[in-house]
Amino acid sequence: MTFDPTVDQGYLLEGELVGIYPQKPITDIYEYAAWCRELADRFAYLAKNFNTEAVAAVAEIRMQQITSDVYELVGVPDKRATSDLNTLKLREERPEIWEKALSIKAADAVKLIGEDEIRKQIIKKHGLDVWHRHAHPTITAVRDLLPKEDQADYITSQYGIDHYEVQLKALPETKE
Repeated sequence: MTFDPTVDQGYLLEGELVGIYPQKPITDIYEYAAWCRELADRFAYLAKNFNTEAVAAVAEIRMQQITSDVYELVGVPDKRATSDLNTLKLREERPEIWEKALSIKAADAVKLIGEDEIRKQIIKKHGLDVWHRHAHPTITAVRDLLPKEDQADYITSQYGIDHYEVQLKALPETKE
């Protein structure tokens, strides 16, 4: 759906909020529980639909680069950072850590020898070159093996944008 400022947005609520107020006082706990469940279901439905509308409106703002004198889009950082490992640097400078931190995709290991003693058997059966070609150090293993003070040399973390929120701009104060 595309935002249309000429349309009354109240239609989005039609039928969903009708009857949310009890016609008579609720005196029975079962009736109260049923009424609460009905409200929760209606609000969950509304929340889902309004979230979809908000995401679509923000996408339109970003795609069309729409500006406002009153509002701005502010990126909300992801709750978790994504981390990248400089494997070339780690392999050159700390080959013993690189070697210990190597891992292999389970599907590749299963294709090669099965699940038991993957590392030993791949090296024994296929050689160190095959192990190095298929294995890669994991960030978790490098973090476990390196002292904390050395980790920043090999692992970088950054936060992307999780989503966008509309906020009122901080307008400059006017002198009266």
